[in-house]
Amino acid sequence: MITSSNTDRDRQLLDRLKQGDENALKEIVDLYYTPLCVYSVQFTECEQESEDIVQDLFIRIWEKRLFDNITNLRMYLFISVHNMSVAAAKHHNNYEDIEELESMSYQSWEDGFKEDDIAEKRLRLQESLKKLSPKEYDVLIRIIINDRKYKEVAEEMGVSVNTIKMHLKRAMKKLRNEEMMLLIYFF
Repeated sequence: MITSSNTDRDRQLLDRLKQGDENALKEIVDLYYTPLCVYSVQFTECEQESEDIVQDLFIRIWEKRLFDNITNLRMYLFISVHNMSVAAAKHHNNYEDIEELESMSYQSWEDGFKEDDIAEKRLRLQESLKKLSPKEYDVLIRIIINDRKYKEVAEEMGVSVNTIKMHLKRAMKKLRNEEMMLLIYFF
């Protein structure tokens, strides 16, 4: 879950980044690279393309000094990756139903997280998570929330990496869009 220490850590990293501290960027990349890639894959359906999107985002942030206007680092990164991933999927025609893709495009997720709605959104997320199988839930938490590697989780669970990827893909398909943003927001 997001705690005040996570938020404080993000603020400190952002402050250091604004002062030109390259090590802060490295720490941000270490912290968010894998979760951002996993999130992107649900739109692009291509690991390499998702990795490229996330790398491009970090490069653009550093080179263009985009961090001066960032107030919530976590939300900024996920919203940016969301929009870039949807644009890439649209460009590559990964979706048969363009209307479905359009509905995912360029939403202002930050607007959806007003204090009044937090309890309702948390309840909705809990209900969505209950729809996952125990293995899907376990893999989702280990990979996305705990930022673990596929291979590491596969070894712990005594299954193949492909099985882990399958469980994660199923979980993400069941959750999709808003639920994934809720998951990222609350954890």
